[in-house]
Amino acid sequence: KFNNIYGDQFKDKLVWTKFGTPIYDSLFKLEENEEIIESKKKLNLPEDKIIVVCGYNGKIEQQHLPIIYTLAEIPQEIKEKIYLVVPMTYGVPDEQYVIKVSEALVSSGYDGLIMKHFLSDDDSARFRRSTDIFIHMQTTDAFSASMQEHLFAGSVVINGSWLKYKELDDKGVFYYKIDKIEQLALLVPDIINNFEEVKKTFQINRGLMGDSLSWKSLANQWVELYK
Repeated sequence: KFNNIYGDQFKDKLVWTKFGTPIYDSLFKLEENEEIIESKKKLNLPEDKIIVVCGYNGKIEQQHLPIIYTLAEIPQEIKEKIYLVVPMTYGVPDEQYVIKVSEALVSSGYDGLIMKHFLSDDDSARFRRSTDIFIHMQTTDAFSASMQEHLFAGSVVINGSWLKYKELDDKGVFYYKIDKIEQLALLVPDIINNFEEVKKTFQINRGLMGDSLSWKSLANQWVELYK
């Protein structure tokens, strides 16, 4: 868009680079020193259930309620295998919204929790590693770092098809794309019933993504920018 407006007059002054995320570097460190089971213990997450995460903050745009209402339709034998986590550590519009989401979670028939306490970088990395399925259905997004961190950590990611990630698609990164939240009612049970096989499919993503969002990897680009 910039080039469409200004043409080539500033091309020698423009540099394309990215902001890194410290979670990548925390992930590398944890993988060398801590098993996933230990990460789950430190976050008080169950070791014997599939951890399903709904969104990554407390904003209404994450569509927590429609997601929980849809997941509530899943057969009970599938629900019993799942521990549903709703992160609301920031971006919460008001306490009433938290209450509504909490009530929906209780009524849904799932074991789970509303995550309210702020996570350090290391605990955020633990949370990514502990997440088995990440549901990302927010209304709009600008290349979510959280989604990329989940993909890098090996989570099974379900993404709204209206959220476009051309850079990931061009690299061949695999994730589920659905057009409507209601499709979760069929897709999630299918993933759960074939979980080990599905999980293996997502293990290719790390190699395809590389360390593209690690500050260690991006530091030189920022140094060059200021030369």
